[in-house]
Amino acid sequence: MNDTRLGFVCILGAMTAAGFMLSQPLQAQTNPVMLKPASPKVAKPVPRVLVKPTPSPAVQKPVSASSARSFEAKFEGLRDSQGQVCVSLFSGANEFPKDSSPDLLLKRCAPVSNKTASIVFSDLKPGDYAIAAVHDANSDSKLNKGAFGIPEEGFGFSNNPEIGFSAPSFAETKFKVTGTPSVVSIKFRYMK
Repeated sequence: MNDTRLGFVCILGAMTAAGFMLSQPLQAQTNPVMLKPASPKVAKPVPRVLVKPTPSPAVQKPVSASSARSFEAKFEGLRDSQGQVCVSLFSGANEFPKDSSPDLLLKRCAPVSNKTASIVFSDLKPGDYAIAAVHDANSDSKLNKGAFGIPEEGFGFSNNPEIGFSAPSFAETKFKVTGTPSVVSIKFRYMK
């Protein structure tokens, strides 16, 4: 027989033997030395811990402020040092700038000192954001309004857009958050 036929016969024989073994019912084989009486306790599964390999120091990226994706909101034009500044951070235009907006990410307040205040936002995903801010002079955590819905407290928006008879749009107030920390300056306006 030549080598090709011999190889074919060997493969065919192995496949036949494997097929025969798979077609036979499995029978328990016992070894008297290995038998142990059944334990009444049920074995608890052992938790598995997955460990991610740590790259060598040459491959690791250093953690720096530029990867923090953060920004600081600074507030200018505060009339006095009373109360606090409260901000709402939005990630989209849906019902902006209402508290009922599904795009409202969070609300934060900071005390006013020497007619200034600032709030730092960090651990944000890169993207477009907008801020609506209130100088909450009486610290009741809302924008107080008078007759005809005219604000009695100061307010401001990111990008400092012109204010007409209604709140500005998300498009007018949005700014981009990237890997570089930045500062967003907001100027307060008072209608009264």
